[in-house]
Amino acid sequence: MDDICNRYKQLTDDGHTPIVLMPRTDQCREVNSALLAQIGTPIHSITAIDAQDTIVSKQMQSKVTAAYKKTIEDSTKTAGLDTCLQLCIGAKVMLRRNLNVECGLVNGSIGSVVDFGMSPSQMTHIAVKFESLPEPVNISRESCTFEVLKSIFFTRKQFPIMLAFSITVHKAQGLSLTSAIVDAGPASFGSGMILLHCQE
Repeated sequence: MDDICNRYKQLTDDGHTPIVLMPRTDQCREVNSALLAQIGTPIHSITAIDAQDTIVSKQMQSKVTAAYKKTIEDSTKTAGLDTCLQLCIGAKVMLRRNLNVECGLVNGSIGSVVDFGMSPSQMTHIAVKFESLPEPVNISRESCTFEVLKSIFFTRKQFPIMLAFSITVHKAQGLSLTSAIVDAGPASFGSGMILLHCQE
């Protein structure tokens, strides 16, 4: 981890914008946490707003709650909207939704957090500067409905972004990167998983 963080800092100090590519999501989570902490600006914990849509009996509620707790740990079941986002100014993030295809704000777009919009009760928006656009874009919460048990649904409201200092090799498919740090070691678990096309 120290090697990755030191190499990342060296590249950014030299004017590059590297992405760390790892085989597994838990590895990405570890790298993202380490690089987020290195920025040195205050970190905001942004919790999703979840609401149970389906009315159930008191006897059923404990089963629903247990199923909900299992679901919220897997963002693939909640349309990519995380239970809790850890962000600060300077954090590298990736969009998880198509917001404006014409402007290039699509799922997979990468940018950096430049500001937070706050109301007295909660965060209203996150301003993100994307390389392809001249001005920062205010990202608002998006909604999704997900099923925790058969015909029992919750609605989640959360900002459709994720930390992206490090992303999985799978998520990087189709991206053009100017600089990358790649874990091509024994953690790679698929044949041909690390196959990069490099250009000068």
